[in-house]
Amino acid sequence: MVVICFSTRAVTCCASFLLSTFGFVVSASASGLTGAVCADALIAPVTSQDGHKSKIRKNRFMPPIICVSWPKVTQFYHAGEIMCGRYALSASLEDMAAFFRGEPAHPGLWTWEPNWNMAPGSVAPVLALNGAGARSLVPMRWGLHPHWKTDMPEGRPLFNARIETAADKPSFRTPWRRRRCLVPMSGWYEWAGETSPKTPFYIHPKADELSCFAGLWDKWRVDEGITLLSYTILTTKATGALKHLHHRMPVRLPKDQWQNWLDPDVRPEKTAQHMRGSEDLVWHEVAKTVNSGRAQGPKLIRPVGEAQGG
Repeated sequence: MVVICFSTRAVTCCASFLLSTFGFVVSASASGLTGAVCADALIAPVTSQDGHKSKIRKNRFMPPIICVSWPKVTQFYHAGEIMCGRYALSASLEDMAAFFRGEPAHPGLWTWEPNWNMAPGSVAPVLALNGAGARSLVPMRWGLHPHWKTDMPEGRPLFNARIETAADKPSFRTPWRRRRCLVPMSGWYEWAGETSPKTPFYIHPKADELSCFAGLWDKWRVDEGITLLSYTILTTKATGALKHLHHRMPVRLPKDQWQNWLDPDVRPEKTAQHMRGSEDLVWHEVAKTVNSGRAQGPKLIRPVGEAQGG
């Protein structure tokens, strides 16, 4: 799913251009983006993933919302060549709100459907602090586009960031200090093997059906009143038996460190010391159907050999 929220002027002068370039843009003036930690946005369900159909839904207090399908960005990614380039989020928005104790930004103006094959370039709920310092679930595009960039997003988005170097990299150092987030997830995929085709595995926490990655987010000014919200997932060296699947793994934090991670007044280096290892994780081989960025459904996370219907 994807949404673009424009001012009336933007709808008439640059809607088609922004659609083809970004796939996801939000209106900063409508969403009340204020200060370093506020991440409010708007989103609405798409009409078709392949047809690029769009519609405008007007709201009394907000500018028009254009609902479109997200671009076919998965063509850039090949299974097994990247770290944490696919993940699953099977929870409902209501379950996420209860689990993370964060309400959706602008409830009623956007929806979420479970996605078992999230790929870079797609849009997902992300937990960040709003202007009041409260947790808020905000739709953002996966693949961070730095606020200081002058050119349009192109090529492979920055969907991962190494935690060892994030504080020093120009693309990540401001978000590292001021714009940290938690990315809800049910589990993620890794491809193992020395030669192609590699074997996909689904990795997830033993106990929790819902968890999160540590991430960074940023906002990029497209035009007056038009802002792109985007995020990246932090990675670290893999530990324990997980090293046999991949040498890197996503950064995860214990629940008692979530608020510290989101709080810009707490040094991220202090919170990062509490990163979780792989001791609470389990994994199993899944069907190669997940290699396709278009594949969807709970069948993608089922172990090989189980019934694949549904």
